[in-house]
Amino acid sequence: MAQNQLIFCDFDGVIRHWDNAELFAREKSIGLESGYTFRHAFVLQQLLPAITGRVQDQLWRQQVQKSMAIEIGEEKAAELLQLWNTSKVSIDLELIAYFQESLPEHKLALVTNATSKLNDDLANCGLSGAFDFVINSSEIGVAKPDLGYYTQAVAVTNANLEQSIFIDDSQKNVTAAEQFGLAAFYFEGSEKLKKEIQLWLETKK
Repeated sequence: MAQNQLIFCDFDGVIRHWDNAELFAREKSIGLESGYTFRHAFVLQQLLPAITGRVQDQLWRQQVQKSMAIEIGEEKAAELLQLWNTSKVSIDLELIAYFQESLPEHKLALVTNATSKLNDDLANCGLSGAFDFVINSSEIGVAKPDLGYYTQAVAVTNANLEQSIFIDDSQKNVTAAEQFGLAAFYFEGSEKLKKEIQLWLETKK
């Protein structure tokens, strides 16, 4: 069976971008450092069970709220969680269109460390069906940068490593992809990425 050429692309920080200004402003207004909520949410012992499918998204968020409530009280913790849950997002549809136009022979795979809420998030963003493959860490039980994640992603997509690329806004995830044998790009903005992909394409001619 012929192997596929893939664009393995991360979600948050590459395609989906968060506007957390209101959350950060409220944290500061009650005497907390900006990013306080995320320091509770993304500490490894809270996050890892959620992004490997051992804990559902709703329970993870409840645990984050409880953790904050110990320090700042139930009312403020609930308020911060609500602001986080309702933060605005923007979707880089132009980047998706660029992939489709500039690499039409490549299938697009979303590779993300996400919770059980991902499918709902994709639907809410109008992205259901936008990707040929969706590899959600909470569904396969392993998260980037564990090499097991890349093993499963390549197996699911039947990817040709030499003709595929990987894009992520985490240097650790990019380094792991390179170790796995993928051409990997650290995302620092769409214009820089496009130039890097163009240079990569030139090497394939």
